[in-house]
Amino acid sequence: MKTDVGQIPEETGKRLGQCIISGLREYLKQPGAREALDARTKARNERRKAGCGNT
Repeated sequence: MKTDVGQIPEETGKRLGQCIISGLREYLKQPGAREALDARTKARNERRKAGCGNT
């Protein structure tokens, strides 16, 4: 599925962004969440450096 984000009204985009940030803050309150997120980010960056695509 592809979404043309240019078609999303500005106010809707702002509300969506606020919801995403709020959810991330709640997630990071869980024990070990920050470490898990850091590990996933590190693994993704290593895959990119290895040339395995954009995942």
